Amino acid sequence: MERTAWRLSEPPNGRSLELGVFSGHSSCLDYDRVEAEETDDSVLIRAYVRYNGGDCTDDFVTERVKVALDQPLGDRRLDGCTGPAVEWDAFDGGSGECREPFEF
Repeated sequence: MERTAWRLSEPPNGRSLELGVFSGHSSCLDYDRVEAEETDDSVLIRAYVRYNGGDCTDDFVTERVKVALDQPLGDRRLDGCTGPAVEWDAFDGGSGECREPFEF
């Protein structure tokens, strides 16, 4: 499993986050899962894909995922959408601000 980029597809809504997870190039990647780690100060979302080997095509595929949190996001920091641990960052790093919704 390898980490992949994600972006909010909708503004945060209480205890629910709507994500677009980069899960393609359809020829070499398959969506696997999303994990959420919550503390009093932050929420870390990790998204994973499986690399199937071979050459990747140029298509851009996203998996729509709903993440349920134990507590409302509120003012907590939202992390994990990009960064050095993200192997597949098709969003080209973006602004680094995970709360900023992305138009898919």
